[in-house]
Amino acid sequence: MIWLFLLFALAVARGQETCLSVEDDPYLLFGTKTAYIFANLGVPSTRAHDVPGCEPVAFWLLNRHGSNNPEADEIVELQKLGDFRNNIVTNYKNGNFRNTNQRICTADLNLLEEWQWNPRLNVTFAGDLTADGYMTTQQLAQAWKQRFPGLLTSSRHHYLFKYVNDQLSSNTFKAFTEGLFGDQAESFDIPKENDEKVVRPIKFCPAWTKDVGDNNDTLSQLNIFESKREYKEMISNISLRLGFNYDVQKETILRVYQLCRYNKAWDVVKISPWCA
Repeated sequence: MIWLFLLFALAVARGQETCLSVEDDPYLLFGTKTAYIFANLGVPSTRAHDVPGCEPVAFWLLNRHGSNNPEADEIVELQKLGDFRNNIVTNYKNGNFRNTNQRICTADLNLLEEWQWNPRLNVTFAGDLTADGYMTTQQLAQAWKQRFPGLLTSSRHHYLFKYVNDQLSSNTFKAFTEGLFGDQAESFDIPKENDEKVVRPIKFCPAWTKDVGDNNDTLSQLNIFESKREYKEMISNISLRLGFNYDVQKETILRVYQLCRYNKAWDVVKISPWCA
């Protein structure tokens, strides 16, 4: 009878844990870090570009680079999550929970405990295009070519590419042209220009620098949002779930969010412990 009671109590306790790694419909839209496959979910596969009586004669595309590694300053901040992870694991093992209804579940904790910092994420490879970003960019080019086969031909003379001459943009250009031209892309002298004004116009806009870049009021709405009750409750709920008896700093929560969205951009299949 005692054993039966203990098993029942254990079942109730586990039923109170919140498991996010098995979420059926997780939120996957992460701004500029959103993987293309997630951005296209729910978009009807209609041929809205087919207009009766019309034939496309030109194709103009403003395209972002593929998914990339964090910049050097981001890497330094994200590496701090190693100590934060250790504290979460300690909290769980010590039972530091004010409210067991909200605590992290064992499955989510195990994912977090197994997590290790990727040694490739260092200053040497900071900001580089990832392998998934390269492949996705190729696939994107192939998808456009399939949609406009009569326009996006295999003739390099029908194209002009403009991009910033840095490693991230250059590798994205290389991946995109490989998607269009296949193995021939390497030998093609594809028409291209280094035009930073097209891709980074704000660098050449004094009005933006004055009114936005150097304006102390630019982030005023963000500061107002972070002062609201809903935002503070979110911080408290996250802290509760992870076993902290105080509110975790908002900078730490932001690092968790950043690594979560980076992880989902790098690997669309694997569950990130920082998203759970």
